[in-house]
Amino acid sequence: MQLAGPGARFTWWGEDGNGDAFLTAWAWYADWQASQALGVTQQPEYWQHMLDSYAEQADNMPLLHRALVLAWAQEMNLPCKTLLKGLDEAIARRGTKTEDFSEEDTRDINDSLILDTPESPLADAVANVLTMTLLKKAQLKSTVMPQIQQYAWDKAANSNQPLAHTVVLLNSGGDATQAAAILSGLTAEQSTIERALAMNWLAKYMATMPPVVLPAPAGAWAKHKLTGGGEYWRWVGQGVPDILSFGDELSPQNVQVRWREPAKTAQQSNIPVTVERQLYRLIPGEEEMSFTLQPVTSNEIDSDALYLDEITLTSEQDAVLRYGQVEVPLPPGADVERTTWGISVNKPNAAKQQGQLLEKARNEMGELAYMVPVKELTGTVTFRHLLRFSQKGQFVLPPARYVRSYAPAQQSVAAGSEWTGMQVK
Repeated sequence: MQLAGPGARFTWWGEDGNGDAFLTAWAWYADWQASQALGVTQQPEYWQHMLDSYAEQADNMPLLHRALVLAWAQEMNLPCKTLLKGLDEAIARRGTKTEDFSEEDTRDINDSLILDTPESPLADAVANVLTMTLLKKAQLKSTVMPQIQQYAWDKAANSNQPLAHTVVLLNSGGDATQAAAILSGLTAEQSTIERALAMNWLAKYMATMPPVVLPAPAGAWAKHKLTGGGEYWRWVGQGVPDILSFGDELSPQNVQVRWREPAKTAQQSNIPVTVERQLYRLIPGEEEMSFTLQPVTSNEIDSDALYLDEITLTSEQDAVLRYGQVEVPLPPGADVERTTWGISVNKPNAAKQQGQLLEKARNEMGELAYMVPVKELTGTVTFRHLLRFSQKGQFVLPPARYVRSYAPAQQSVAAGSEWTGMQVK
C-alpha cells in the first residue's frame, strides 16, 4: 500500500490515482487499532476520511469490501447506519441465485478471498452473513430474503476459508473451542489481511483458550522455536519420511506440513497467462533523446549501452486477475533507470514513424530482480523499463514470471527466453 492523492487516501503499491476506498479504510482501521493500543484519543472528525472515500466509491466496490469497511466503521463507533441500509439494499438487489451458493468451492485455503476473488459467490455469501451481524448490532432489519440469507450462511460455514468461518462464528456467537479451531488453521502462507482480521476479531476468545501443546512426531525431527514464540518441527533425517506418526493417543488436530518440491518436478505455470520478455538495445537516432530499438538476439551485453526491457502479459481468461506482480531477474550490477522523461523509441523498420514516449518507471527493486505491480490483468498489457548493466561477467538468469500476490501458488513463467545465459562485456 502507498499514500495516493489528497485526503489521506491509499492505493496498492505502484498505482497512481485517487486512492482505493477499501485499502484506505484498511489503513485507517489499522491507525485506529494503533491509537487504541497506545491510548491516544482522536476527534471523530479525524476518521471521516474513511467514510468519505467509501461514500464516493461504494457503488463500484465488491459487496465483501463494502461489508468489511462498514464492519470496521461500526467497531470504530462511526456513524454508519445509513450506509448499512444501503449495503443491505444492494445485497437484496443483487438477487443472488441459490444455485450460485451451491457451487462447490475449490479454491486453495491459502488464497485470499478478500483480495483475490472478492466478487465470487463465496465472497458474496460472506458479505451477506457479515452484513446480517452488523444490522443486528445496529438494531436494523434486513430486506434480504431469509432463504437467501440461509443459503449464504451455509455457503460460508461449509467453505475452507478462515475468514468465512470467523464471520460465521461472529454471527452465531460461537465459543472458544470453535475460535481455537479457526486460529489453529491459520498459516503464514495466507493473506496477512485475513489472518490479521481473524486474530483481531477472535481475540476475545483467546483468554479462555488452553495453551496449545505441539505434538512430537516420531523419527528424526528437530524442534525449533519461532521468533514470535511458536514452535515447529523440521525433518533432519535422510531422504523424505514415508509416514508422519504422532502416536496413538493424539486427539484430532490441524497440522501444517510444508515441503519444497524439486525444481525439475515443480509445476512452473498453472494459470492461463502468457509471459514474454524481450530485451532491446537503444541505438541513438538523428534527433536528441530518440532511439531505435535493436532486438538482442545473442547473450552478449554491452556495459556501456542502454537497454529497454519489455515484458508482455496476456491473460487468456475473461475473469480479471487481481493483485499480481511480475518478477524480472537481473544479473549483479544491473539496475533500472528511473528517469524516462523525454525519451522516445521506435521499433525496428519504423524509423519514419513518430517515436513512442516511454512511460515512467513503475517498479520496485529486489535482490537481483525488479518487480512490477499488476493490480488488474485482463487482455494484454506491456511494461517497459530502461536497464543498465555495470558489472562485467557471465551470468545465468531464471525466466521472468507473473505471480498472484494473494494466491502465490498461481503463477506463470516465461518460456523459451533466448537470453537466460548472459555475458556482460
